Amino acid sequence: MSDEPIPSYLIGPEECETFLRAFEDGSLSATEWTHQAHIAMATVYLARYGDSVLLHTRAAIRNYLFARGKPVSNYHETLTLFWLAIVLEALHEQRAISQHESVCRNCARFGTQSKLHEQYYSFDVFNSMDARTRWIPPDLL
Repeated sequence: MSDEPIPSYLIGPEECETFLRAFEDGSLSATEWTHQAHIAMATVYLARYGDSVLLHTRAAIRNYLFARGKPVSNYHETLTLFWLAIVLEALHEQRAISQHESVCRNCARFGTQSKLHEQYYSFDVFNSMDARTRWIPPDLL
């Protein structure tokens, strides 16, 4: 059994909303902004924003980077779109459950798969400046 605390967004819907507010206002610590936290955010944002999810996600991540004193150029457009698509596909299978249950399921399923993109993208393509600034389709799968 792990000694690590359960991330707040997995505890309940209210805690998940508190986590999202901290992310959006930039007060979420860098240690809490894990790959799994990205999955939780993507799950809620897809449900909340629908077709405008990319605009909201892009702005929120860039705002978070800025608030934490990180270069906004750390934002990765291809990775963002890749994970939004992965989570959206999972959400299509989860229509009859609550949003928070979707957060929990998606975090369990994808929370440890931060390198999944390596099955779809070669190193050079994924690490290019083009991939950071615009959508690049997968070159492997």
